[in-house]
Amino acid sequence: MQVKVIVIDELNSVLAGTARQQRLFLQLLRWLSNELRVALVGIGVPETRHALLSDDQLRNRFMNLELPAWENGEDFSHFVTRLIWSLPLREPSPVDSRRLMQMLVGRTGGITLGTCKAIERAAIRAIRSGTECLDYQAFEHEEVWDGIEAPVLMGGHRRKSRRG
Repeated sequence: MQVKVIVIDELNSVLAGTARQQRLFLQLLRWLSNELRVALVGIGVPETRHALLSDDQLRNRFMNLELPAWENGEDFSHFVTRLIWSLPLREPSPVDSRRLMQMLVGRTGGITLGTCKAIERAAIRAIRSGTECLDYQAFEHEEVWDGIEAPVLMGGHRRKSRRG
């Protein structure tokens, strides 16, 4: 198959295992890297790094990159627009409003997962209601935001989005 890269999402799940299970999993990662001679990409929460750092051999095989939160600007607008274009909605969605982008960044803290969940929920609601499009009003319903909020940083303050 000529695989060059293996991507492991939710790598932080290793932290849920016992110390023995964690060691076995890390051993498996070393084996995959050595035996298959492929690059490994692990995706997870920041705490995942600690598990990888506990293994001398894996410490040098993973590079720590952190995705920054989105800011309200052109890049975020393009991301949201393309995501909404990919949805099976029958009507055009006027989603390029500055007000909507401010709402999405503000309510999600610029976190991609929260943004995607809100858009998905608003789209499901639009399909069920028959409107078949997303606009600012589609995101005003509280069920779209259930469980989604800007992350709390140290000191108890919510992340403030910068305007782009």
